[in-house]
Amino acid sequence: MLSPSSVRFLPTNRVTTKVDKNCNLLYKEVGLSVREIIRVMELKKNVKYGHLPFFQRDIRNFYVKMKKMHVVNDAMDLLQFCKVTKERNSKFQYAFTTDEEKMLKHIFWSHSYSFD
Repeated sequence: MLSPSSVRFLPTNRVTTKVDKNCNLLYKEVGLSVREIIRVMELKKNVKYGHLPFFQRDIRNFYVKMKKMHVVNDAMDLLQFCKVTKERNSKFQYAFTTDEEKMLKHIFWSHSYSFD
C-alpha cells in the first residue's frame, strides 16, 4: 500500500481542471516557462512546493496535445480555403493526399494565373 503522501502521484489523482488548463495556456502565452508556471500556480492555490495535483510533465503533455489540435485545424483551414477558391475560380487547381490516420500528408495548389 502507498502512504497517504504518495497517493497523489497516481495518475488517477493527477487532475488538471479546465480553469487550470486555461491559466496554463495564458501563462505560456505570456512567456513563462513550465517551471515558472508551476510556481505561480502553487502561489495562486496557496499550496506547498510540489503539492499541486499535477506535474510539469502533465503541463508539457497538455501543450503537446494542444499543438496537435492546432495542426489539424490548420490543415482543415487550408483545405477549406482551397475548396472555396476552387468554387470561385475553376482554373484554380489543388490536390492532396492523406496517410492511414486521415492526416494531411501532401498538398499541391496552383493559382489560375499560373496557367495563363
